Amino acid sequence: MKISFDYDSTLTKPNIFQLAKSMINLGIDVWICTSRPEIVPHNHWNNDEVYETASKLGIPKEKIIFTGYQDKAFFLDDFNFHYDDDNDEIDMLKTINSKCIGIWLNSK
Repeated sequence: MKISFDYDSTLTKPNIFQLAKSMINLGIDVWICTSRPEIVPHNHWNNDEVYETASKLGIPKEKIIFTGYQDKAFFLDDFNFHYDDDNDEIDMLKTINSKCIGIWLNSK
């Protein structure tokens, strides 16, 4: 089983972080898929926190997908599930007829 988690407002939440950790402990293949660009313009935020979270979970850098603001659905064809706080990203998974099931995490 292959599962991805959005980073901002999803994997940054303690309960979702623990969910990802539990899945990893069960042997599930867990990835991070974020809309952020991999290379960030000078003087903007950086991706150090993404890499730090991945490291804490034991997710190697090779399992972090930076979509560069493209719809995540185009990157998740071979995934089973994707957790995200952005309902538009979940809807896009349905639109392109992906086998990946989107799980919307209402941020409220």
